[in-house]
Amino acid sequence: MKELDNNHIALRNLSFKDIHDMFAYSNNTEVAYNAGWQAHKSIDETKEVLKSLIESNEVWGIYHIENDKLIGSIGLHFGQYPLTESKVHALGFVLNPDYWGKGIMKEAVDLVLSYAFDEMNITEVYANHFSYNKRSESFMNKYGMTFVGTWYNKKSNRENKLYKITNKHEI
Repeated sequence: MKELDNNHIALRNLSFKDIHDMFAYSNNTEVAYNAGWQAHKSIDETKEVLKSLIESNEVWGIYHIENDKLIGSIGLHFGQYPLTESKVHALGFVLNPDYWGKGIMKEAVDLVLSYAFDEMNITEVYANHFSYNKRSESFMNKYGMTFVGTWYNKKSNRENKLYKITNKHEI
């Protein structure tokens, strides 16, 4: 995956050297609940997740440039939602709570969307969250994403909300 960066963060391939940084937020019950997974109980759990993220080649690590620390991840995935007629590109992201409210996720999304729209020539990108995840809902609304609709995911047994954002150059 192409490395993306600005003055504060770098988005680059995840590495097993990041396992302790990833465990630091993956074992947080609030992060896990909002993301839809169980809080990691061990480094071994985190190692398995990290391995699958590396193999997927769809997820960047979010690194804080000041200390070169992994503070989250952001992915650009290709899949289908019940509310879309075909497969779409979608964002998925998580951030260490120590970095919440600092504008870092906005910077990460800015980098990924610029790459998606300007280099990959994607015309729209989707993102979803569980209905109870008010932090993600607030972020998507503030970012200017358009609400598409709600559906019930039987697999996760949770209601989901779907948003999209369109490449401004295509309008």
